[in-house]
Amino acid sequence: ADRRKEWILAVSEGDMTDVVADASAAIGDGKGKKTPSKPTSMFASFGLAIFGSDEPEEATPSPNANRSGKGESVIWDDLAPSDDEGEDEGDDAGATNDGVVDSPTRRDTLEAEFGDDIAHLSPGAIFEAQLIRESIDIDQHVDAPVTGLETAEETKQRSPRSRLRTRFRQACHLDGFIADSRFLDDDSIKHSLLALMDLIPSGTQQPVAGKPTEIDPSKFSIPAKNGFGRSVSDVSIATPSFVASSSWHVPVSPASEAFAEVVISEIAVKNRDRLKKFWPDVLQEHYVGRLTRLLNEPAPETSKGVIEPDPGLEKRITGLLRLSICSTLRGDMASEVIGCWKHILPMEGENQAQNAFKAFHRHLSEGFWRIVSNVDGIVTLNEYGWEGLLALAQWCAARSSTLPPVRADATPLAEDDPAIQTYRSLHMMLNASDIGKQVPCDVVDCLRTLIAAGDTRNYPQLSIASLDLIQLLNKGKLSAITDTAEQTELFSASGWRRIVDAMAEAGEHPRFSNVRQHALSMLTDLFLDKQNALVPIDHVCKALSEACVPLAGRCIVNMQTGRGAIPSNDEMMIEFDLCIGLIFKPLRHHLDNAVPSHVESHVYPLWTSVLTVLEEVLTVGSKGDETIAVPDSLRSTMHDLATEHLQQATALLISSGVLATDRDTDHEASSNTWKSVLRMGISQKALDSWIKKASAT
Repeated sequence: ADRRKEWILAVSEGDMTDVVADASAAIGDGKGKKTPSKPTSMFASFGLAIFGSDEPEEATPSPNANRSGKGESVIWDDLAPSDDEGEDEGDDAGATNDGVVDSPTRRDTLEAEFGDDIAHLSPGAIFEAQLIRESIDIDQHVDAPVTGLETAEETKQRSPRSRLRTRFRQACHLDGFIADSRFLDDDSIKHSLLALMDLIPSGTQQPVAGKPTEIDPSKFSIPAKNGFGRSVSDVSIATPSFVASSSWHVPVSPASEAFAEVVISEIAVKNRDRLKKFWPDVLQEHYVGRLTRLLNEPAPETSKGVIEPDPGLEKRITGLLRLSICSTLRGDMASEVIGCWKHILPMEGENQAQNAFKAFHRHLSEGFWRIVSNVDGIVTLNEYGWEGLLALAQWCAARSSTLPPVRADATPLAEDDPAIQTYRSLHMMLNASDIGKQVPCDVVDCLRTLIAAGDTRNYPQLSIASLDLIQLLNKGKLSAITDTAEQTELFSASGWRRIVDAMAEAGEHPRFSNVRQHALSMLTDLFLDKQNALVPIDHVCKALSEACVPLAGRCIVNMQTGRGAIPSNDEMMIEFDLCIGLIFKPLRHHLDNAVPSHVESHVYPLWTSVLTVLEEVLTVGSKGDETIAVPDSLRSTMHDLATEHLQQATALLISSGVLATDRDTDHEASSNTWKSVLRMGISQKALDSWIKKASAT
């Protein structure tokens, strides 16, 4: 078989000189015996290649035989990107079923090198000697397999680091250690976690609150002498003179750092019933302290602007997500663990755009969904826990708005897209009967971000669905209000007004007309719904005069001047009708329900805002300073419709006794109204006709 390989190799290389020369030479075995002569011609070699040899073949050692015998001590076999190596699954040929290489010469090799001193060596020293022997064998290409296709760059075998990991993993039995950790006492688990954390390099750490604290860099430097950085030393880590210091950090590869993070999270999850004992002193400092450090550090990027992968950071983030999910099963720890996300995730746009977290948006959005899926655990969250959970939701929603938009052919977003995951999570929270009423009003900010994300990514369905969740939130909050005036006032001043502002924003800024129309319709219904009668009249009038009526005026002016997106004439009339309805329908509805004592203090400011907006709408372009982008016929229709609604509103105010019929009256509200109507371009004759008809009814 060997001769056949040699012949094939020689033929493939086109050089038979060495084969003929070797065939004519007599090869001795060192004991006076001669091996059978090789063929002396090319045809003889050809015959042997076809028919084989009559001589029995001697047993040849495995090409991957380990001379040092170190294969009996083994560590972990995952591949590390930092090793810069291509490892072969079958590089341990000759290994037994348990992964340990069968090397009968192990003891003989060590005795040949150390002599009688081998009996006095510690296991660590023997292991170190095996590493040295294997490194020498690799450098000298001892027992390297020959394929005939080798080049100078391809002769490199598995790196020592990878071989070392394989042996350590099998020697340490980490799977069994994790599984049996639940039988350890608290101090043993704590020391195990601290030992693993000490292997992971760290720099500046920030506590949960307060100013970042600088850690002494000398604690993380490698000693100049007798340390891991020495090239030649008489002090071995296996000898008693080696003393490990807590200020020393063993340099580990990114794969080893990620593996350490996995072991930390596995131990913590396996002992989740004792999470309260390990979180404050050990786990919180590890996860929160290390992750908050990234807030002030820009993410390293490649030449193409892509963030470089960081296995350790990825496993640290997923580890904290796993602990957050497990904490929902422990009601006493859910708020403390989940609340820490508000300290970790960057909220500012510039910080978020440059932060390393943006490479893990799918991890975070999937983790958010799994946390929310445990409804029974979310119920127990306090204010601190809700702040952390909504911070996670807000980050996922904001990150989704920075992703590339979908194509214009109605391509749906992927299921693992952070926008879809965030919407699913918020939809579950707001529809769950147990937690729907407990969700803080801060969730409105997340929904506003999702509306903007649907607009920037050409997916209006997401914006419309998020608007429906805002309406669902409003109904849930109003149904949870009891008869106490304190709760009603608190919600009206904060939560309800934020809901109104979110709808108003969606009625003006989106590029898609169907999103704007949906928001304007919802906003109008918000003031007409019977359930909203719980909101005091002063908050209603303030929201209308400050947000809704000016919004409707701006939308109409933008349509007429062509500042925004110009839809078709039909869509333009639909949107115009919704804006006019937003101006007059809530006014008429609440004027009927307002008591006389509230008219002067609340209704008058609203009516003044309506007159100001109508002056701008009906006189736009009359001074020649603005160009009208709509056809004259369409503009005339808009003008007539607005004038008709104004006439009906003045007639209602006159019949209610709010406005006086005398145009020369000293009543301030009446006088200002008639002057404003004349400035809109309404003739005095038409105004007198309005007043006369209103007085007759």
